[in-house]
Amino acid sequence: GIHSNGLSLARKALLERGGLSFDTPINGRTLGEELLEPTRLYVNPVLDLLSTLSVKGGAHVTGGGLLGRGYKLMPEGCRLVVDAGSYPRPEVFDRIGEAGSVAPVELASTFNMGLGFLAVVSAEELENHRESVAPGWLEVGTVKAGTRGVELGYAHR
Repeated sequence: GIHSNGLSLARKALLERGGLSFDTPINGRTLGEELLEPTRLYVNPVLDLLSTLSVKGGAHVTGGGLLGRGYKLMPEGCRLVVDAGSYPRPEVFDRIGEAGSVAPVELASTFNMGLGFLAVVSAEELENHRESVAPGWLEVGTVKAGTRGVELGYAHR
């Protein structure tokens, strides 16, 4: 969900511009329930990951959205390339974009787009230990040489 990020934008896009109500069905519950979903805490999953792999960097995707947090993870000369089709993106983000005419780059700059925490690990180490990585972690992209930034299928920074 939106994890408390961009509530003002979500409310304006969905309720004011889109004419939806807090009772509108979305993701099998009401829009109000979707917007009030509490932020997930990642301490235990991250500690589990750290006990399995050497994590080179990590970020809770909060203020600044996926593009901002991903950008901060990258040193100069590195580009995070997220495969937008590699994870289930919650419907609420599509609804915010459509109802409020919010551009994809603004969505990804404000919201987590369904990814609450990013961890950067070596591809080789991940392949060698894939079966011991705790459930819930998804491989969603790669780090490549290039201009510092983030590519997310439909939005760039």
